[in-house]
Amino acid sequence: MPVTQGQDSALDRNVHHIYLDQRDWISLARAAHGLPGGAQFRPVLDRLEAEVEDGRVDLPISAIHFLETGQDRNPDRRRRLASVMAALSRCRTIAPSSELVRPQLRRQLARAFGLVTHHDDPVVFGWGAHHAFAQPGVDPLVANPGVFTLLLAQAPGLLRPEQQARSDSMIQQIQLRRRERAQRTARWRERAKSLGRAVRERTYAAEIWSDHKDLILEVLLEVGLPVDALDGLGRQKLTEMLRAVPELDVSITLSAERNEHWDRPITANDERDIDALAVAIPHCAIVVTERFWCRLAERLGLAGRYGTTMLSDLTELPRVLDRPGLAPN
Repeated sequence: MPVTQGQDSALDRNVHHIYLDQRDWISLARAAHGLPGGAQFRPVLDRLEAEVEDGRVDLPISAIHFLETGQDRNPDRRRRLASVMAALSRCRTIAPSSELVRPQLRRQLARAFGLVTHHDDPVVFGWGAHHAFAQPGVDPLVANPGVFTLLLAQAPGLLRPEQQARSDSMIQQIQLRRRERAQRTARWRERAKSLGRAVRERTYAAEIWSDHKDLILEVLLEVGLPVDALDGLGRQKLTEMLRAVPELDVSITLSAERNEHWDRPITANDERDIDALAVAIPHCAIVVTERFWCRLAERLGLAGRYGTTMLSDLTELPRVLDRPGLAPN
């Protein structure tokens, strides 16, 4: 098994990457450990184990999976879940949205201003927790299932005190940003009820710009542009630039439509799901997630645009894998 952090394999072109929601990983863990509610998922588990063993399927773990697994207060339950995730993923991980957006924004900015710059393609799939969190450095144990399990389960004493402090601080910042974003969007949505849909959608796009403001400023400097260079492009051009980046396109589209469901509260969990789907939909052949997001992705054309099969029922996964012509992604 390759162990180089952040290095896509040439075999990725022939592999079905499947993104599973945390609830579906929990279902597989229940099946693996013979726990109540797990029996119906045993056939799915057996099929995935065979597919992973034969190299036909990858089940990458994201930073969001790390965060959600660590939120369980029961250490035994965390360890059981983490062991199944490590075994099935084989320590394969998917990069966070911010890491994938940066090089694509650089490309779009250079194109908009007629600049000639070197563009590196973003590395989507890699190995180990370092890749999932876009942390620099190569861990020699990056693809060690035992260490991966301990990291997922947030086993006490695994990290040095200074490492644990950095990890805790990063997790708290991520969670705080999601809560603040959800609260800010909920307040704005309440004020925007009287506005037209087109105005609201432009504002949702502006929110995405705001969320990525620091990153955009960094990229401007990287390509040699002043921080006020965007002022002359105009709102339409800026929105088109955002839409040209798949992760931002998915994020804007799902956020805008989610916000139109007036009877549905906006929560930090929504923001977490959108962050996950912003990467999963453009880069995975199959995404298994909540019915609400599946319906939005299909109705809004995201599934078709990126060639992604959306599923809300994990037990349907074997049937989809048997479908003729299912293209790797």
